[in-house]
Amino acid sequence: MDFDHILHNHSPRVHSAPHLSGNAAMDEQEKISSAYVPKTLCLSVTILGAAGDLARKKTYPALFQLFKKNYLPPNTIIYGYAKESLTALQLQNQQRGYLKEGSKEEKDDFLQLCEYIPGELSLTGPEEGPIVFQ
Repeated sequence: MDFDHILHNHSPRVHSAPHLSGNAAMDEQEKISSAYVPKTLCLSVTILGAAGDLARKKTYPALFQLFKKNYLPPNTIIYGYAKESLTALQLQNQQRGYLKEGSKEEKDDFLQLCEYIPGELSLTGPEEGPIVFQ
């Protein structure tokens, strides 16, 4: 089951255009979806384990698909958090290879939304790392 199918069947905000087919239906869908995303809406996504396989192979590519279809608000930022000592640019370069079916410009625009914060997921205290989540 693909994401479009889920949106059409479970979201009251997105309506299909049955009288259109092919590219016209996709254009109509983009107009409809962007009409329901307020321009002032902000979205912050936090990905724990952002340097791991699940994030690299599934989470970031799924967010990229949402981005390409204009399902993310314009004021979106994606925070990646993991224990690996990477910079945001290093993480973006790692992710680039897993973003499929998009132009270089689309990938660049999406990756500009992605930030990275290295650190430990520790609840024990400063002697073993910063306390991140309580």
